[in-house]
Parts: sequence; C-alpha cells; structure tokens
Amino acid sequence: MGRFEEVPPPLEARVGATVLARVRDAVALGIDARNRFNASVHDEELKERTTSAVVDAMRPGTAPFLLLMATLLAMLVHQLLLHRETQRILREHSSAAAGS
Repeated sequence: MGRFEEVPPPLEARVGATVLARVRDAVALGIDARNRFNASVHDEELKERTTSAVVDAMRPGTAPFLLLMATLLAMLVHQLLLHRETQRILREHSSAAAGS
C-alpha cells in the first residue's frame, strides 16, 4: 500500500453533486421542450395538417369518433350513478339525523 490513500468525498458532497446534475438535466429538458413547443406553435403547415387530421378523425363512423362517443357516454353514466348514490346517502343521512 502506498504512502497516500485516496479517500472518497463525503456522502453529502456526492449527493449534492448528483442532485445538481439531475436539476441541470431537468432544466435542460424543460428548455428543450419549450423550444420545441414554440417551434410547433408557429409552424403553419403543422397547424393545417393537424386540423385536417382531427377533422378527418372526427367524422361519424370512424374509430376515433366511436371511441370519443363511448367515452362521453361512459362519463355521463358515471356522473348519473354518482349523483344517484349521493342523493341516496343524503336521504339516509337526513332520515338518520331526524330519527336522533
């Protein structure tokens, strides 16, 4: 063994360096996402293609249209069942409170 022995840095320094690297990566990712978003917002050709694709997909009889309608129907049924159950619970609570 040599005269000098290498000592690793303290745990806090290693953790700090790792956190700093992660923050740097997150900031770089955020800046890149912002730049890509800004580029796509100002791209007129992309807007036209996207609009055309959405209009084509929302024609009645297409798969996306049917999926959208099924989703909306499921949400409506869910809301109705939730409302019905809430009303039942409120009725039970008010009858229990009146009986006390």
